[in-house]
Amino acid sequence: MGNIIKINIYYAEFTRKNKGKLRLETVEKSILRYDKWLKDTNRKDNIETYEEFLRAQ
Repeated sequence: MGNIIKINIYYAEFTRKNKGKLRLETVEKSILRYDKWLKDTNRKDNIETYEEFLRAQ
């Protein structure tokens, strides 16, 4: 799944929970944590898996 889609999903989750400004560093860290989580849990990279990851944070 492309990083653009991940950024859009992360932004939607962020704005639903917070009303502040989103920092690019925060998004980059989230994507890196997600990539590590995928490797640790042996999962495939798809939208449902990323949404599950965001809920688990």
